[in-house]
Amino acid sequence: MNTGLVSRGASLKVQGGPMDEHEAAEFAAHPLSADAVALRRWNDAAKDPDGPRLTMPDLLAAHARCVAARRT
Repeated sequence: MNTGLVSRGASLKVQGGPMDEHEAAEFAAHPLSADAVALRRWNDAAKDPDGPRLTMPDLLAAHARCVAARRT
């Protein structure tokens, strides 16, 4: 069965391979790099069918916190 999912290794290859030392330093220096890494980890974790799930009230509360944080 083809689920349309690409293995992590294949995905990395399609994206150009791992960053070299210079690319990693440049990425880390970006002010939103920590947010990008967190988003990637959440995205990967969301693909686990047995992983934890937020209730709708918890999800909406998390969204409200993110929106409020962006306003400050």
